[in-house]
Order: sequence, then C-alpha cells, then structure tokens
Amino acid sequence: MRLLLLILAVIAVPNSSYASFQSFNELVNHINEHSKVESLRSREQSLLKEGKASGKWAEPQLKLDATNLPSENPNLGRSPMSSVGVTISQSVPLTSKYSNILNSYNSLASAQRYELDILKRKIVLGIWNHAIEKERVLKSTKIYEENRSWVEGMIKVSG
Repeated sequence: MRLLLLILAVIAVPNSSYASFQSFNELVNHINEHSKVESLRSREQSLLKEGKASGKWAEPQLKLDATNLPSENPNLGRSPMSSVGVTISQSVPLTSKYSNILNSYNSLASAQRYELDILKRKIVLGIWNHAIEKERVLKSTKIYEENRSWVEGMIKVSG
C-alpha cells in the first residue's frame, strides 16, 4: 500500500514537479532525488560511519598517581616512601571483537543498499505498470470513441 502511495506521489499528482518530465527515462533518472531514496542512502552512510567509529579500539588512558604522601606536609621528596607514578594504558583486544563489529555494521550498510535498490526497482516497476495502464486506457477510449461514432452513424442511416 505504501509503495502504491509512493508511486502515486511520484507520478499521478499533476501539480508535482514530476509532471514536467517529457520521457520515461527522465522520470526514472529523477527517482534518485526522491526523499525516500535519499533517506535510505543517508541511512546507509550513517551505518558505515557508525561502524567505523564502533570498530575502533578504545582511547589510550593516561593516569597520574601520587602515593604515600605524608598527611602533615604533602611535599614530594620529604618521605622516602612517597612516589609519583605515570601510567599510559591501552586495552588491546585479544579477539577479533572490533573487526567483527565493523563487519556487522558493513553488512547492515550493504543490506540497506540492497533495500534501496529494491525500492528503486519497485518504483520503476510501478511507473511501468502505470504507463502500460495509461496506454491501455487511451487505446480503449479511442476504440470506444470509434464504436460510438460508428453506432451514431448507423442510427442516422437507419433513422
């Protein structure tokens, strides 16, 4: 139902910007600018960026420690037990956790890209079906007009 509404929004609304296209190819090329298509494309890009950010190692940490400072006079060098420590640490995964996270986000982005391709194909199919139905209606109308004029002519001759 949503696809039908989307196709109607693309084609059937006479006041829309789509009514100004002269050919089928122009309309199909303009599908890439449709808001739903752009939304899916931006979702794919955001998944790629989110995966890149989630697949990175954690930030390195800098830690300063002052231990065993005397409580009366906390100056360094006063007590032989006082010390200052500087620690730089980085958590390095032993497994492929972060590469798996990156791969999963890349797979989600690929799925989003496939969904985008499917949506485009459904829209093009809907446009084709609409064009075929329009042509069928025009031909049927022409045949009905010819039949009506023939019947009117027969009525004039017989009457």
